[in-house]
Amino acid sequence: MDIDFNQDIAPLRQQYFPMLMGERGFDQAMKYRQEVLMPMREMTMKMEDRERSVRREELAYKQQKLAFRQQRDAIRREREYSNSIPMIEDRLREIRTSDGTPMEKREAFTDLAMSNIALINASPTISSIFNFQDKLMQNRMAADAKQQQKIQGMRNLSANDYRQGTLRTGYFDEDVYKGILSGEISDQQVADELSRIAEDTKRQEEESKNKGEDPSFKHAENVLKKLESVSFETENTEDTKEEYSVLKLADYDELIDDLIISRGLPLRGNRAATMSEFPIKNSRDLVKELRALSSGVLFKSKTGETSLETPKAKQEKDKISSIFGQTT
Repeated sequence: MDIDFNQDIAPLRQQYFPMLMGERGFDQAMKYRQEVLMPMREMTMKMEDRERSVRREELAYKQQKLAFRQQRDAIRREREYSNSIPMIEDRLREIRTSDGTPMEKREAFTDLAMSNIALINASPTISSIFNFQDKLMQNRMAADAKQQQKIQGMRNLSANDYRQGTLRTGYFDEDVYKGILSGEISDQQVADELSRIAEDTKRQEEESKNKGEDPSFKHAENVLKKLESVSFETENTEDTKEEYSVLKLADYDELIDDLIISRGLPLRGNRAATMSEFPIKNSRDLVKELRALSSGVLFKSKTGETSLETPKAKQEKDKISSIFGQTT
């Protein structure tokens, strides 16, 4: 662009240095400023305002366009999420109704959640479905664990009944005992086996009775043989650190029952009192008592002597005989 001295530069000199040209020059400069420069400045400002207004309109249009695009994308994504919900619900239903263990169902649920983690994070609806299913599975796992604990408790009782009902008669089988604990052998099978053992025991007792044998003598013999193989373990008291010898829990339970029978008492209702009399820390006293009772029975049965039969001893013998169905 060409710059003219008289049109462009000289007026500006008059604007800033009006006194250089005199009063006439000053008037001319002021006139030029008011008639030329000021309108030009106003026009320039209007043009700048118009440009700013256009830019604002363009920016607003772009923002509106961006918001519309985002809304359109959100609607499209939500439609895709909605289309995924039936597939997710079907897969969750398959997991929930499958024959797998609670742990296997939990693993399958976790795998499904990890493979759809993007959908879970993006869709509140899908996230709610997984959260609800997660709580449902947790509640069912807790209920299953409680039920399994109850079932295992019943198995433990059945296994204990089997052990107590067979150890004294020689019918105990370790594999059967483990099968009861694991659930491979049912309660009905245990009941049938115990009934069979009871019938065999009763039959043997009747046979022994017919032969004139004393069942208490056989019981005493079995107890003494049993006492030869029992072993003790050493334990300490927590407060005084005093050492004492104890039997293994299974041996202790069995010898408690043998003592009750040797005394001529029924097992039911007498275990607690006998265990209180001979707690497990007094295992050696329990063994001594059993050995003394059994040895006395064998001595009197073999010799036929009654010189050692005090009234109390005779009472014990009568009780022993009565429990085996004999009368004196």
